[in-house]
Amino acid sequence: MTEEAAAISARPIRLTVEREGMEGSVQHFWHYMFGYLLPTVDHHLAHAADRRRYVLESCGPVMDAVTRECLSCLGVDFVIAAADEIARQHAAAEEVLLEHWDRFTQDPQFRQELRSRLDRVVPALKAAIPNRCGCGADVALAGRILLLERSAMPNFYAPGGPAEIPSYGRARRYLTNLVEVCAQMQARGYPVAIYEPGGHSVGCQIAVFSKVRGVAGIEGAEFANLIWAPEGTRVYLLRPPGFVIPFQQCLSECMNMPYRQDNCPGVIEPLDRYALQDFFAGMGKPTLGDRIVASFRRWTARA
Repeated sequence: MTEEAAAISARPIRLTVEREGMEGSVQHFWHYMFGYLLPTVDHHLAHAADRRRYVLESCGPVMDAVTRECLSCLGVDFVIAAADEIARQHAAAEEVLLEHWDRFTQDPQFRQELRSRLDRVVPALKAAIPNRCGCGADVALAGRILLLERSAMPNFYAPGGPAEIPSYGRARRYLTNLVEVCAQMQARGYPVAIYEPGGHSVGCQIAVFSKVRGVAGIEGAEFANLIWAPEGTRVYLLRPPGFVIPFQQCLSECMNMPYRQDNCPGVIEPLDRYALQDFFAGMGKPTLGDRIVASFRRWTARA
């Protein structure tokens, strides 16, 4: 190896986020996953033999914790730093602009482009990241329909704080009756359970979603975890007004998952148990009253 080649190989690589066409911020989970983390892993897998150190721009404390868990398990040599720190201390790093995959979750016509990229990185992550959560959710929730609970907002995302786009999780949208719906459907034999992905490690999320039969929730980044779920997983989304980009639909179709979307009038809404029982038909035993209500609703919908 020449001196010049040795000097180049010793330089760290700064992996930079491609911002053009991204409908959000990498400080929020969906855009972080498809805009930064998964492309970073893809780059590493393609260049692992180079053994170069990566300089990554901080995506905030919540996402940085995900980065550390994932990349450490892959044996990646990396450092996370704020943009101004990178400019001061890592100016000599070779810059690589990552292709963001966010664009492929915005239009169903790109499902093959998205799937081919996911097939390169998801198996490697599933194989490398252990479940160290210790909560037992992977066993308790195997074969379940997950009712997705959104997380409380960390201080980083509070209005007036350092986040690029304020607000997060339940501060944006949430379902008001998850406990009630869960109890009623369990009483009818449906294998439902409430799960808050943001309250668990990445390893736990991988283990739980790898064994689900269905997922239901309100519009949110929690659905990014569908990348860990098996084909055929049924996906139910409640969508408030103002959301026009079909992120979850694109991902569901890409992963060959039956998808249903119902619209709702606001961002703080109840989950419709009858709609869920209809979508997850065959997984439980609705009562006679449930069947009468379902028949009436189908009749009124046709009228």
